[in-house]
Amino acid sequence: MKLIKRILIPCLLLINLNVIAEEYPIKLEKPVINTHDVKSIQRGAKTFASTCLVCHSMDYLAHDRIAKAAGITPNKMPDKNQKWWFGAAPPDLTLVAKVRGARWLYTYLHVFYKDPKQTTGFNNLLLDNSNMPNPFVGMQGEQQLIAKKTDLFSDASVFTRKLPYYSVLTLSKAGSMPPDEFDAMIKDLVNFLVYASEPKKYTRERLGVWVLLFLGVLFILVYLLKRSYWKQLK
Repeated sequence: MKLIKRILIPCLLLINLNVIAEEYPIKLEKPVINTHDVKSIQRGAKTFASTCLVCHSMDYLAHDRIAKAAGITPNKMPDKNQKWWFGAAPPDLTLVAKVRGARWLYTYLHVFYKDPKQTTGFNNLLLDNSNMPNPFVGMQGEQQLIAKKTDLFSDASVFTRKLPYYSVLTLSKAGSMPPDEFDAMIKDLVNFLVYASEPKKYTRERLGVWVLLFLGVLFILVYLLKRSYWKQLK
């Protein structure tokens, strides 16, 4: 019994800490991300080049083939020392998917809303009081918060069921894209950001298959050689 308690209690603590670490005012969406879909990654790279590269760099992806083809090159990246957007230089986004995760990124890019109290005129449900303006307002349109902000950001129990973003935000002004088209664009962008965080992962995966096949064939040959030796010894 004591052994079970010693094992069970740390596990429960870890689960509780993970829940707390993922505590957000809204429910994170679950986009279908396929980082083997090259066309999706290429579309996402083009979206990044046209909307995000103005402020954000991708220094660790400067020599990637897909990034280059989309126009994400060092000469087009913003100056690191330049103070953009009210004195705060936007971060490099090469590893943002590693830090935040695909679900957070996909939700974050959907939940900008009008907030006159902010200098940029916009706020974000996942990053409250952010200085980042909404880069997709022309495509998505303007959203208004229809829930009480104090309720969303209250210190409620970590086990409280969170609402999806579309339950607390409403589209007050339509953009140039219908919602399903905008969702597809953001999914491609997140797909690209996940790829950018570890582009060599997929090369390793393909190489790993061949390594396993080689080891399998080698095992068979070694086994047959072993049987041949034992026959000679007999």
